[in-house]
Amino acid sequence: MDPYQCSSPVVMSGLSYGRHVLKVVPTDCGRNRMNLKTDFIIG
Repeated sequence: MDPYQCSSPVVMSGLSYGRHVLKVVPTDCGRNRMNLKTDFIIG
C-alpha cells in the first residue's frame, strides 16, 4: 500500500536527511499517489 495518499496531503520541500534531500510533490489525487523525488547534495 502506498504510504503517500491524497487523504493526507503532506508536502515536504527540502527535508534534508544525511546527504540527500527529500521532496514530496502531490500529483494525481485520482490515483492517490505522490511524486517522490530524491536529490543528491553535492558538497
